[in-house]
Amino acid sequence: MGGSKVGSLQAAIPLMRQWARDTAADGSPLTVDWVRLSGYRGSGSRVSRVLDAHQMVTWDRLTYTADILAGATLRVSVRTGSTANPDSTWSAWTPVASGGRVVGDSRYLQYRVDMSSTVPSNTPVFRDIGITNKGRALSPPTETQN
Repeated sequence: MGGSKVGSLQAAIPLMRQWARDTAADGSPLTVDWVRLSGYRGSGSRVSRVLDAHQMVTWDRLTYTADILAGATLRVSVRTGSTANPDSTWSAWTPVASGGRVVGDSRYLQYRVDMSSTVPSNTPVFRDIGITNKGRALSPPTETQN
């Protein structure tokens, strides 16, 4: 089974390999619909972008959907603040269970997902997140003509 190099990836991805295989011998371009990464890392974190409520709000509930198998853990934490860039005035990271209350009044919020597993075949899967607040409905902007 011979072949020629069709592409490369220059990135720091420890303990992972990427594979793509061209099965067409007719010279048509290789199209990759998906990539599977092999390798295993026991833990990892993901920090969201800063979420903007566009006004001061009282945060309410956090819900998320995840698949957490035996040997795996998943923890969601939030922090809130009133500046667009997190600084020393923001709250500390606080763990919140799915369906739990997010405590605080602010304009901005950020969440972090920490995942780990002691069983390589049972890594957690974080599917989605929702965070509600008790804000007023934003008034649409008004336009005036001269």
